[in-house]
Amino acid sequence: MKRLLVGGAALGMVVALLAVAATLSSLRPEARGAMSWRNAIPVDQELRNLNRVSQWPREWVDAVCEPPLHQLRNYKRLPNATYTASCRSLVKYAGDDSYLMVARYPNEYLMQIDLNNEGYEFYSFASYYGKLFVVATVTETTVTGSNGLGVSPFLQPLQQFGFNIYSDPGPP
Repeated sequence: MKRLLVGGAALGMVVALLAVAATLSSLRPEARGAMSWRNAIPVDQELRNLNRVSQWPREWVDAVCEPPLHQLRNYKRLPNATYTASCRSLVKYAGDDSYLMVARYPNEYLMQIDLNNEGYEFYSFASYYGKLFVVATVTETTVTGSNGLGVSPFLQPLQQFGFNIYSDPGPP
């Protein structure tokens, strides 16, 4: 008898929980309670004209990287990147060379955070099929660019494709 009562009570609780779940799932918020969320980070359509460049990633990499390009799988130092690779700079300046990081990001905000957190000094980026392609260096070596500002000589070959060279990354 006791088992029957406990089993009946348990079954009753399950039925009650299912009824409550069904009721809650059918409720809709009032119109004034619903919010329209807009992504503050540019998405594909908005990225199309951001830092417009010519050619393709292979040519960009070939202009700045000494072969080979080493893919870095699960690279923890740039956690927001969807792809990372590293190479030695093709440009040698005053006897120095640099290591470059090549990466892909879903948006500029995440790119800026990673580059800032890891101490990158200079970077160039462009939109490529809705993602950001970036080449960056931690080397502080500078030369005077065509605009009169200090730029990295290791990234300068990217300017022939229309890239801008930026310094001091960080979120806005």
